[in-house]
Amino acid sequence: MTKAYVHSVPGRLRIKTPAMKRNKALISDVTGFLSTMAGVVSTTANETIGSLVINYDRDTTTKDRIISNLQRKGYADFTNTISNDELIKDGITKAGKFVTKMLTGSAFDSALSGTPLSFLSLII
Repeated sequence: MTKAYVHSVPGRLRIKTPAMKRNKALISDVTGFLSTMAGVVSTTANETIGSLVINYDRDTTTKDRIISNLQRKGYADFTNTISNDELIKDGITKAGKFVTKMLTGSAFDSALSGTPLSFLSLII
């Protein structure tokens, strides 16, 4: 299962989960559910990346209560979460692999250009 990302500061909670990515129905259900929770002040969703920002009144509810309620309702699985540092490291690793592949492909394309093996650069 893909990891969920959770980041919080007092009064604000950000959740990013692949289940919400491009899933308008799920986001609508989750935000509707959160709007009924005591202490939840507002929610802002980003369907494109599957992110939800929840602003809450710290005197009324807690981050743990919100997460517990979301998990209890089956909206997300927080048993396998990723930290901010892990999220950044993952993004950098993916970008590095992409750049390496592009540079390697470009180098092969230049080296094989005009030779009978030039079709190989298309595969690489």
